[in-house]
Amino acid sequence: MGREIIHQMAPYHPGKRSRLWHREDIMDVRGGQVRGHYKHISKALIWLCCHKFSLKTLPHKFRLDSLVVLDMQHSNIRELWKEETKCLNNLKVIDLSNSRFFAKTPNFSGLPSLERLILENCTSLADIHQSVGELKKLVFLNLKGCGRLQKLPESIFHLKSLETMNLEGCLGLEKLPEQLGNMKVLTDLLLDGAGVKHLPYSTGILKKLKRLLVPGIRFPVFVIQQSLSYSEEEELVIKQEEELVIEQQPFLPPSLSGLSSLTTLDISNRYLSNNGISINLGSLSSLQDLNLAGNDFSELPAGIGHLAKLEKLDLSDCPNILFISEIPSSLRALVARDCTSMEKVSIQSETAPDLLRGCGKLAEIQGLESVENKPVIRMENCNNLSNNFKEILLQVLSKGKLPDVVLPGSDLPHWFMQYQRDRSSSTFRIPPISAGLSRGLIVWTVYAAIEVARWTGPIQGAIEGGDELEVSVKPGDNTIPKKGTSNFKLREYNLVPDQLENSSVSDELG
Repeated sequence: MGREIIHQMAPYHPGKRSRLWHREDIMDVRGGQVRGHYKHISKALIWLCCHKFSLKTLPHKFRLDSLVVLDMQHSNIRELWKEETKCLNNLKVIDLSNSRFFAKTPNFSGLPSLERLILENCTSLADIHQSVGELKKLVFLNLKGCGRLQKLPESIFHLKSLETMNLEGCLGLEKLPEQLGNMKVLTDLLLDGAGVKHLPYSTGILKKLKRLLVPGIRFPVFVIQQSLSYSEEEELVIKQEEELVIEQQPFLPPSLSGLSSLTTLDISNRYLSNNGISINLGSLSSLQDLNLAGNDFSELPAGIGHLAKLEKLDLSDCPNILFISEIPSSLRALVARDCTSMEKVSIQSETAPDLLRGCGKLAEIQGLESVENKPVIRMENCNNLSNNFKEILLQVLSKGKLPDVVLPGSDLPHWFMQYQRDRSSSTFRIPPISAGLSRGLIVWTVYAAIEVARWTGPIQGAIEGGDELEVSVKPGDNTIPKKGTSNFKLREYNLVPDQLENSSVSDELG
């Protein structure tokens, strides 16, 4: 709508418009060809959007005095302009995303109003001009995917207004400026896939920081920029493997006590352990989402039990962890997939683990009786579960606290009555309900799958005696039903399993 209004102001004279979006209009403004008359562009132009711009630099006579937004994504540009400095006092946004030949930034001294600098996937970019520190109004810096960038200028810590710094995929970037802590209003520091070996000590005093994402690369071949040659890739991988062995400096700063606003912390795949280095996360009072997956902890880092706002904890692929305990009562999601040494999980909250698949030594989950959040517990390949724990699990299931449990094996609880049929749904009439009691339905399905088969529940609304009810189990896209049974069990909530009445139906899958 807005673009059409601007177009109608000068439908046949693009150069008189305040904004240009289409490449055809740019070409027309230049006189119909790439080497056209740039003087025809209006001095009032405030928004230039020209994706796939074909020239290597902006022409000297390109008049951009009033420009506010420069959007030249997917362009052929190597450098913005030839001049040492260019004064564009109104320019607030530069977006050169996916301009794969862009190799160095200009001198920023003449851009006092710049607020957003977006150079995502500029895979040839190797140099950030030192003058970037003069951008006093810059709030957003995106260098994601700039794989050839090896260092940031020390002046970057002068960016006192910067809120977001995205360095994801900057594989060649090994070090951050030590004075990073001077960026007082920084809220998002994103380093997923970057080559950073350790965080500066001053990171721990970023009081406004809300998201700190610094997952490592568990397997060094995870991200390789397409611009690298085969030999460079090979050299880079070997170098990373060597550094994983010889690196001695701790990845985390000695203190995180200043990160009082931090809500999300991802330090997965950083080879962190409890050996020799004390890691205490108890001071992160605002933390809600914590990812510790892929590390070498034998037990949880100190202080996690004191994180009163923590809602999600991921401990997947921690091969040395033996037990999980001291979980804060605020937790809503616990994922501990493929913790191959883990033997016990102890719950102090009303939340049960969501995913424990592949924990081959797991014998029990203590405190399951107190669960109130009705989670889905998946325990595929947990083949060491004790019989006592299985009985407790079924009792919790019968009380309506767990809607979905996935266990290894094909055994059915003895209190299911089986009625075999050749279809995967059944319709039956609800028997009379005793006064003061509620009714529920238990479904037990044997399947082989990548994903869980789900039944078409939960039941919406109340069920009464005499109601007719149809129940079905539908395999998911990645589910292979076995020649087994789906068992439907109607039960009263206040009864234990061996007292359940025999109002049940079972249908064959497959």
